[in-house]
Amino acid sequence: MTSNAGSERKENALGFGKVQNDANKDKAMKALKDFLRPEFIGRVDEVVFFNDLTEENYEEIAVLMLNELKEPLKDKAIELAWTDDVPKAIVSKMDSGVRGARDLRNVIRRNIEDRIADIIIDADGTPVTRIDVSVSDGDLLVKSA
Repeated sequence: MTSNAGSERKENALGFGKVQNDANKDKAMKALKDFLRPEFIGRVDEVVFFNDLTEENYEEIAVLMLNELKEPLKDKAIELAWTDDVPKAIVSKMDSGVRGARDLRNVIRRNIEDRIADIIIDADGTPVTRIDVSVSDGDLLVKSA
């Protein structure tokens, strides 16, 4: 079972020697106790708390999501490539990370997947064999090579 209990609380729980992840754990545990009956919490074997994702984590997830695009394109004989600065640019376009990796998925869909579809459709029968993704002035550029 997963829960976002306590995620809506904005109180500042940082104190001496506490880091943000410890404060988040304390906040979530308090919210669970408010949300669930003690009898139920007593039957739970373990409560696992997830740390906040860092910008580097988001960049790694962006690479994983981009790699997921390669196989369907490969089935259409299209190679997908991107420059090293693309994951960082994708992360910079997120809606402040409020929705986590879902924001990444939306940025990739709107800025890369939709443009790939347009390229394939606009090719009008001319085979597209390679698509390159790069960054220029902070914008993601998707073009047929």
